[in-house]
Amino acid sequence: SKLLKTIIKFSIENAGAQRGFLIIKNTDDNNLYIEAEAEADEKIIVLKSIPIENTNKLCSAIIHYVYRTGDNVVLNNACKDGHFSDDPYIAKNEIKSLLCLPISHKGKTSGILYLENNLSTDCFTDKRIELLSILSSQAAISIENARLYENLENEVAKRTNQLEKANKKLKELSLNDPLTLLRNRRYIYEFVSDISESFIKNHIRLLYSEEKRDIHIKGKVLGLYLIDIDHFKEVNDSYGHKAGDIVLIRISEVLKKSVRCDDIVVRWGGEEFLIILKNTKPEYIQVFSKKILDTVRKTKIKIANNETVHIACSLGCA
Repeated sequence: SKLLKTIIKFSIENAGAQRGFLIIKNTDDNNLYIEAEAEADEKIIVLKSIPIENTNKLCSAIIHYVYRTGDNVVLNNACKDGHFSDDPYIAKNEIKSLLCLPISHKGKTSGILYLENNLSTDCFTDKRIELLSILSSQAAISIENARLYENLENEVAKRTNQLEKANKKLKELSLNDPLTLLRNRRYIYEFVSDISESFIKNHIRLLYSEEKRDIHIKGKVLGLYLIDIDHFKEVNDSYGHKAGDIVLIRISEVLKKSVRCDDIVVRWGGEEFLIILKNTKPEYIQVFSKKILDTVRKTKIKIANNETVHIACSLGCA
């Protein structure tokens, strides 16, 4: 934006123009867009990306001609002489002095400088045109460098975003069991100490009636359960490890449905699972134990087309 402001401001001042436009070719769709617009002593507007067909502020026919041919168009009295005197825009606005220059880099037109002065004719002298031609050459290089830098920044931002997503996904994968999709033992090591520490601190605040205490944990505990599937080896030996995987997946689903959304269910390893109930009532500890034992025992697990098994489990709680 600073570059565009500098180019259009310098062009208007040194050409003696009333108003001017800097049109840039978009490298994505190869269309021409107004990216800078200014009038003498007025505020410069940049980066609006207005298609030249969507504005009535300039002569689009001249823009297309200059872009197509790469030639300068200099009109000393546009509404009375030249090839464009019958153009609706020029005829309607009685345009006098008009100058349109291509901004080219390595033989390719990357933009167009369009200037008008409707106060007098013969405004754009040879000396001014020569100066603006030099400016347009330098502008082309500057615009190309700015584009390269912007593309580099965008690419770096894109790669950084991809890397962050990949790292986040990798982190998530490292905390989950791939078979049951439950949290794994590493998740417990990373986060449960924070959960228990926060719980204990809140209880201490509550005990001493300190401010910022969490009232809803009054009389609550953390319930911890270690669950082991009974005779799991026999399932693997009798039906194969694929059947064992089906059992683990089905039991994990049962355990997940048995807890609240903020409780934690973990595959501790092998056929063992860990459950942490947050902010639960002490009397519910044994109730939940019985619920888990009964629910698992009543669950039918289909391990093959005509084979269904019932699994029991044991647990310890604190």
